Amino acid sequence: MEDGYLEDVIVDDLFSYLDYLLDEGKFDECNEFLKAIKVDEESIVYLIAILSYTLSAKDKLDYRRELVNIVEKHFNETVPDRAERLLRGLK
Repeated sequence: MEDGYLEDVIVDDLFSYLDYLLDEGKFDECNEFLKAIKVDEESIVYLIAILSYTLSAKDKLDYRRELVNIVEKHFNETVPDRAERLLRGLK
């Protein structure tokens, strides 16, 4: 197996699960999923993808606003020159 293959499979499964929660209107469970994200351990691409996936349901996901704030703080600390651009349209 190629390096990263298992990680790709796991990420695909996580997004499939997130799709399921959103499609089924299981917003409380989706909030719990979002709360479990360890922002400082995830890649920029993964965090942007999570925020993109959940954007359409932002009014139904109470925790998403807090997650956006945590991600914004993390980006301002780790990639300050790109933070604003990365989050454009995702708040």
